Amino acid sequence: MKKIIAFDFDGTLIKAEPAETAQQEWFNVMGYLLKSPKVKKLAGNKDYFRDVFNVLEKYTGLDQKVPLDRQVMTRFARNLFQMLYLANIRKVGKAAFYDGLIDIIVDHKVNHSIALVTTAPEDSVEPALEIAKIKDLFDFIVKSPVDQQPSKLEVFAPFVKKYGQPMLYVGNSVEDGEACKELGIPFVLCMWGKYDEDAKRFAKYKIRSPEELKSIINIES
Repeated sequence: MKKIIAFDFDGTLIKAEPAETAQQEWFNVMGYLLKSPKVKKLAGNKDYFRDVFNVLEKYTGLDQKVPLDRQVMTRFARNLFQMLYLANIRKVGKAAFYDGLIDIIVDHKVNHSIALVTTAPEDSVEPALEIAKIKDLFDFIVKSPVDQQPSKLEVFAPFVKKYGQPMLYVGNSVEDGEACKELGIPFVLCMWGKYDEDAKRFAKYKIRSPEELKSIINIES
């Protein structure tokens, strides 16, 4: 059985710009609907989902503390985000992704299984891969249901239980590192885009370019 190399999505495989632009556009749309310029200024906050729920409560009258209401609001927020996000990716196509990393995946797919494990919503992940014509590079794609907000551990643990531990996980966040520590997976912190400085404490390897991943794969194989 081939060993598995697993990757994160946002900020690791795909550049941050499409999501950041879509987030700004999301708040612009909601600011227009609510006739509130203040809403437009909420884009860019790290814990942006808190702001999303507060905005949607005001717009819809739903209560984010009620599980069913929260689920509905999550679905609405992500559907609007998906439209804006995919429109941005379509403008640039494969250039939205880190070329060097795609090349490495192609080179190692023969001898390894390639997994994508992300908390990004399912209605954005696979369409983005299809637009760039790289979906077939992945043997496994694990993503978040559109109406839920699971943690990285919650999406990763069932995968590990079913398929076993990946030999590596390449990601860029503290949440990635924490999940890898919990599951006993060597964590590779990619530092070629935006990343969490605190994630360094979980990393077995820290790399600044996709090219550096080659030697790590050889060591762990």
